[in-house]
Amino acid sequence: MTAAEESVPGKRGAAEFEDPPADPLELLRSWWQAAKEAQIPGATAVSLATTGTDGTPSVRYVALADIRADGVVFSTDERSPKGQEIARQPQVAVAGHWAATGQQFRLKGTAEPVSAAESDRLFAALPPAARAALIVARQSAALESHRELVHQAESRVADPGSLIRPAHWRSWLIRAEQVQFWMEDPHHLHRRLAYTRTAAGWSVRRLQP
Repeated sequence: MTAAEESVPGKRGAAEFEDPPADPLELLRSWWQAAKEAQIPGATAVSLATTGTDGTPSVRYVALADIRADGVVFSTDERSPKGQEIARQPQVAVAGHWAATGQQFRLKGTAEPVSAAESDRLFAALPPAARAALIVARQSAALESHRELVHQAESRVADPGSLIRPAHWRSWLIRAEQVQFWMEDPHHLHRRLAYTRTAAGWSVRRLQP
């Protein structure tokens, strides 16, 4: 985009906002891959919102592990607060933001566990130190000794054969039902697309800023 265009309200945009593609998950994958290839800090980080038994929301960041034709995949300790909340109320939402490119997305859907084989594959792709930490730590539980936890993790790293996915660590697919895309405009005439899954496929409409 030229400097002249940048100075005109509403001129910043991309082809997807002029001619929206039929599949939002393909578009999301292209944005995600571009962010990773550009080595944007936190390119895989997304906020995940869940609901507690009392109806109050909770949100935290997780790593986006994959984008599939039917949704997005992340992993967590099923014993953690978010794991328990998802098990009780699988309607969740995620959002990602890449400030360097002025792009943002939102996705709502229903979370369901993926196969054990896929969880195994995603766990095996993690660095050894990360696998060790996930094995020895009980996420969000009270901590007695950080030094002891580090020692346990180091012992696991020293024994590669022990770095097997524990049963409590699993990956989840959020089966997408709604997806929104947002692109920043310096004059606040931001570009937006909203997709909704229907019985016939995906419907799409442009939204005002």
